[in-house]
Amino acid sequence: MANQDLNTENTGANFKPTPARDAPLNEIGWVATIKRNLFAGPISWVATPVLAFIIVSVLTHVLSWGFLKATNHGASNRTCHLAERTSLLAKGDIANLVAGKLLLSKSYQSQDERLFWVDRQTHWSRFAASTLGFGASYDELMTADILADRDVSRALSQRADILSTIQKDIDFIERNADPEAVVHPGLAKAVEGLDLLAGAAALKAAVAAMDPAAFEAARSKFDAMIHWGEAHNGACWTVVKRRWQQFLYGFYPADQVWRVAVTGLLLLMGGLSLLWPGRSQTSRSVTAGAVALGMGFAIQSGAALSGFGLVLAYIIPLILALLYENLSTGRRGLIFFLGFPFAATWLLIRFSLPQAITLVSSPAEWILGLLVLAIWGLVFWQSLKTQSASKTFKPLTNAIYLILGALTFYIFLTVRVEPSGDELSALQNLLGSLRLSDVEVDNIWGGLLATAVTGLTGIAVSLPLGVVLALGRRSDLPIVSTFSTGFIEFVRGVPLITILFMASVLLPLFLPEGVTINKLLRALVGVSLFASAYMAEVIRGGLQGLSKGQTEGADSLGLSFWQTQRFIILPQALKISIPGIVNTFIGLYKDTTLLSIIGIFDLLGVGSRSVLPSLEWARLEAEVYAFIALFFFLSCFFMSRYSQHLERRLATGHDH
Repeated sequence: MANQDLNTENTGANFKPTPARDAPLNEIGWVATIKRNLFAGPISWVATPVLAFIIVSVLTHVLSWGFLKATNHGASNRTCHLAERTSLLAKGDIANLVAGKLLLSKSYQSQDERLFWVDRQTHWSRFAASTLGFGASYDELMTADILADRDVSRALSQRADILSTIQKDIDFIERNADPEAVVHPGLAKAVEGLDLLAGAAALKAAVAAMDPAAFEAARSKFDAMIHWGEAHNGACWTVVKRRWQQFLYGFYPADQVWRVAVTGLLLLMGGLSLLWPGRSQTSRSVTAGAVALGMGFAIQSGAALSGFGLVLAYIIPLILALLYENLSTGRRGLIFFLGFPFAATWLLIRFSLPQAITLVSSPAEWILGLLVLAIWGLVFWQSLKTQSASKTFKPLTNAIYLILGALTFYIFLTVRVEPSGDELSALQNLLGSLRLSDVEVDNIWGGLLATAVTGLTGIAVSLPLGVVLALGRRSDLPIVSTFSTGFIEFVRGVPLITILFMASVLLPLFLPEGVTINKLLRALVGVSLFASAYMAEVIRGGLQGLSKGQTEGADSLGLSFWQTQRFIILPQALKISIPGIVNTFIGLYKDTTLLSIIGIFDLLGVGSRSVLPSLEWARLEAEVYAFIALFFFLSCFFMSRYSQHLERRLATGHDH
């Protein structure tokens, strides 16, 4: 027992530990974060305030210019320049010059009387210093008086010129018939009942009479106008507001832009369905309904519809969109990748199958139309047969929707409508106003339309072609490997602008006489081939990142080469290469601005070569380029963030 007590005492049974103390406040929370990242050492203590001051100064200026003082009023740059000219009245104000000249004139009455003071409190020190020889001499004062007189005259003349220009601008805007080209309400109130030219004359008269009170009264009449100018002397977003359609569609016919809107909405719906496949059924249906209503509005805005035709313009897109969203992800992808290129080409150009093979007779068009109808019918039918397990729609309802959608698509594709023709069916006459006209590509497409078509086409083509080239470069067949390697190295060694020049200038010289390929198509091919070479190297890096054990394991399972690549190698290689792939996509998207050099007015080309050269929008370079830069930044930022989301969703690493 004694030994037991001794052991208990020795093992510290009666020991009471000291309570744990809280960590110092400067080592936890946001204080510690700031200390570790911003004030970690002497250099950080100096660099952090300096950088913070620079960032705050720049952001303050940008926000003030782009938002707080910005305006989007009026129909031309005249309205925006009114704020600039009005604010100039407050800069270099002549009030101090006038006051100095008038007070100086009171110091002496004439040249013969030397210095003579009237206001002792103000001028005694100047008089005494001048008399004793310590201050300005009489000649110096006279010279200053003459200079002040000249400065006042010059400033008054400049102010009169500014007021005259403002008056001309206001008169021009008020005479403009455009209802949006009226004077800004704030400026209209500031100049109400104010004669600008008479005000300038009153300023000159007050100076000539040496009457400071009259001068101040004349100047104060312009205060409201000056304050309005200082409050609106920022960015002029009027150019974007008035030319937004040209920025979006280039020179696409104004009465046909609804076709571009419908194509964009189709792309949006298909992209959302495939990029975010894990969304709930409710969110997918809501998205499909919203996109379908947008399509209906676009169709209605581009065609004179009424009655049953107006109902169809909204109901048919809604039915087809809901059908599409209720399919499995694989079926949606099949329909989108097979159907969207054809639908987009037909909507944007109306380059139908009969035109493609130069068959223009009516029987041939009907036969090819039936073939297209049969293909689309099979795709829809197979998709509906393998519908999701929820079985939202019953087979009879599916068949009705299928017939309605296919019949509508067939009519949209093949109908040739003459509104006065009696031989056409009632349904064809009803949908006759939706007949699509041919749209030329050259010198018509531009703006965001050309940028998006070039970028998306290059992205869609470069990825599969890059995979083929990467596999070909690693192939054991000498011919395939040599061709792939030669193509990749040649294209990567030539600037993109050179390829575009070759496609635009040199290629037509080698075509047979009478054969022409439009400039945009040639540019699409050049951009796609250029991006494919870079994409091949990115994917080859992903392939080399996999161990040989992956291929050996597939061989042991008896998989063929293509099965190995499809199910084992490529999924892992593409997942590893996601950052490089997205980086190539972003670079390709930004390189579309080179299209303007070969005469295709993309988004940048429309701004720099169509909008800015117009006298109507002169001196608005900052606003135009800022708008284009913001658009590209948001687009590229979205692609970058989505790539990070995709990396997290596909992350299958093993943590030990």
